[in-house]
Amino acid sequence: MTDLFLFNTPNVQLRIVPTDPLITFVSGAALGGDVIPDISGDTLTWDIPSAYVPSVNSSLAQLELLFTTDVSAPLNTEICFDVIAQPITGDTDPSNNVQTLCYPVLGSYDPNYIEVTPHGITTDGLINPNLNMIYTIHFQNTGNFPAMFINIKDTLDGSVLDLGSFEYLASSHTLTYIVSDGNGALVFKFDNINLPDSTSDEPNSHGWISYRIKQQPDLAPGTTIENTAHIYFDFNAPVVTNTALNTIADNLKLIENTSGNPPLTIYPVPASDLIYVFIESDDVVNFQVMDVNGKTVQTGTVSSGEQISISALQNGVYFFQLEDGTVQRILIQK
Repeated sequence: MTDLFLFNTPNVQLRIVPTDPLITFVSGAALGGDVIPDISGDTLTWDIPSAYVPSVNSSLAQLELLFTTDVSAPLNTEICFDVIAQPITGDTDPSNNVQTLCYPVLGSYDPNYIEVTPHGITTDGLINPNLNMIYTIHFQNTGNFPAMFINIKDTLDGSVLDLGSFEYLASSHTLTYIVSDGNGALVFKFDNINLPDSTSDEPNSHGWISYRIKQQPDLAPGTTIENTAHIYFDFNAPVVTNTALNTIADNLKLIENTSGNPPLTIYPVPASDLIYVFIESDDVVNFQVMDVNGKTVQTGTVSSGEQISISALQNGVYFFQLEDGTVQRILIQK
């Protein structure tokens, strides 16, 4: 549930646009109880007349909006909405007409999981090539008796990770030894760990192991790096973790619209067939547009204030990247 407060908003159009396909609109009350939104997919639009006075207050209206988040959304990632007040043209302060609101995904979770640093951006974990990857595998004994020993099997893909660069960093408990078959299969062995069960001693029922490994050099954009671990408590069947996912993109310097003078600004939000690009430089620079998988779908050159056609692109979230690596998210909705 999202509450949105509006102050002194006559004669404008207000749009709320979810920027993540994992978000679905469920319901929302009329603005101030008397201005009904137009609903197109998951986008809500209110046309607020010049004579409008909110029934709840002379200058304030409140919206209560209900959205659902898909169960596949990873915990602690953010889901975002773009809130746009239009028209922007002629506004004395257009910098505050577009606001991105983000909320973390919360919920119950499986305590046995793997995470990676860098996390990357988008659900595909977009990152640069030639980085060190740090993986941390978390485990918890959720049984009803202490675990005498724990083995963690983690099979790495040697085509995207440099197996010879593996470096053990640290662990919560004494690591007995690491077994490697030389082909990417690693086994971390915790003998005599005697890890308490969560029922009798929840705080001490957790553990983790962390290591670092390099990417293979110069991985191509769109290459995916996936990692899944199998955790064995005593003689039980393995607990399979989530899959940590990263996708290689070109050089990224992601920014968001903020106050001040950002190095890259793109209007409108959302866009349909045309965008206007404003950059700090007076030069003509190269750009590319990438989809959420890091695939380049459009290229060209641009100077500040120039208009660019994006009519060939389908609806969705894209990333507009300058040649220096600066990136701005764009949303296309036709």
